Amino acid sequence: MIKKGKIYLAGAGPGSIGLQTVRCAQLVKEADVIVYDALVNPAILDDANPEAEFIYVGKRSGKICFKQQEINNILIEKAQAGYSVLRLKGGDPFVFGRGGEEMMAVHASGLEYEIVPGVTAGVSVPAFFGIPVTHRGVATSVSLITGFSKHHGVPKLNWEALAGMKGTLVFYMGTNTAPIITENLIKAGMDPATPMAIISEGTLPTQRIISDRLDAFTPDYTDYSTLAPGLIVIGNVVDFHKAYEWVKPGSLAGKRIIVTRSYNQSSTLADTLEGHGAEVFVLPTMKVAPVTESEEITSALSDLFRTDWVIFSSVSGVELFFKRLREAKVDFRSLSHLRFATIGKVTTEALGHFGFLPDFTPPYHKTEHFIRTFAETHPEIRSQRILVSGSLLTKNLFVEELNALGAECRFVPLYDNVPIEYYSERIEMMHSSVPDWILFCSSSAVENFASLVERHDLRAWAEKCKMASIGPQTSNALRKHGYTVALEPSKAKIESLVDALIEASKE
Repeated sequence: MIKKGKIYLAGAGPGSIGLQTVRCAQLVKEADVIVYDALVNPAILDDANPEAEFIYVGKRSGKICFKQQEINNILIEKAQAGYSVLRLKGGDPFVFGRGGEEMMAVHASGLEYEIVPGVTAGVSVPAFFGIPVTHRGVATSVSLITGFSKHHGVPKLNWEALAGMKGTLVFYMGTNTAPIITENLIKAGMDPATPMAIISEGTLPTQRIISDRLDAFTPDYTDYSTLAPGLIVIGNVVDFHKAYEWVKPGSLAGKRIIVTRSYNQSSTLADTLEGHGAEVFVLPTMKVAPVTESEEITSALSDLFRTDWVIFSSVSGVELFFKRLREAKVDFRSLSHLRFATIGKVTTEALGHFGFLPDFTPPYHKTEHFIRTFAETHPEIRSQRILVSGSLLTKNLFVEELNALGAECRFVPLYDNVPIEYYSERIEMMHSSVPDWILFCSSSAVENFASLVERHDLRAWAEKCKMASIGPQTSNALRKHGYTVALEPSKAKIESLVDALIEASKE
């Protein structure tokens, strides 16, 4: 559980969204206020409550937006106002994250707090290149060292002690000062031939590594500024990556893709794209707004014993349907007479979570194909009672067509899709660069995207982006708003869309 008036100091991990802890993911979903740094992967915030307040306190172009005391004050003031406050940091809050300072300030205020450790970059990032920071017979210790001081230089360190260690040295925040670090270590007696690596954007699809001898990293060796954020690893374990690097570039490596699906639909597509090496930015253009009070819902659900079929076209429709039944204390065993129809793989999976398998699922997602094949394979529906559960858009798609076939079709509006109002930092993240693709999987996503573009004056940016559409209806919606459809798969399926993107990337 998460409590009001409490502060949570949490680590979000080294970058990959899959490396955040379960506790951190829970806090992101439930917090009223999220105070976050530049090293937090924006994708982690995709699961946050859209109504939460987001406060960015990281650095922009090397400039500090908030001093530490100001950050402490924000945490305390928001918690004192009765909000649950999540202080979200990259990596672990107690490893060069100034989490200890924030803990002391919160403790002094008398407020309740919780520390949520995170996966630190010094261990996890090298592991993504097959580098164990300790290994029997090679390195019996690992030292985590700051490579940056508040005066933009290398901190005062005992270089002789570091040079004489037989373990692994890991420098945080030291990419720009790498030549100074190597020079000091060599002067202190470290072997110039010692293996060294600089790893940039570790655990992300865009990660890369530069490895060489210690003395190779001179000021003119490379443009060190392009390697930030990065990590320096020094020691014989660095050579492991030559044989054991296990993360291979995918077919979409280097591609930046924006996914516009809703929160509960985007994860499968995003995971698939990331599995192919793409850098995915989830930008849902709409959120689910449950219908809280409705006589129509009460009447429809109480009449289920006289219903023959229930049609689901979305995960939200499934989840809210069974949520309503639970609230009404309906025994699911009493639904054994019902037959279910679903559209889409994820909708079918959602139904399965409640112990039911669909009696009909069309091979394609198109609505007209669903109606036709449903009637052909189940001609009895022409005289049966059908309940369509979903959003207001679903009513327009199914009810009239089924009633025209002779069925007695009833619609229960469980939710509506409404536009998401994004905080300014999120918009800045989105248009800070032009993505390779923006993906659309429904005409409603297009409509809400167009509205978002208009509200934030992003038309010039949007026209530079390549648009990919899942099918004809979505493509027509894009063209209606003046956008060119650069890609549309032959079949209106998520798998086909991903395959088409992979093929396009080869050109």
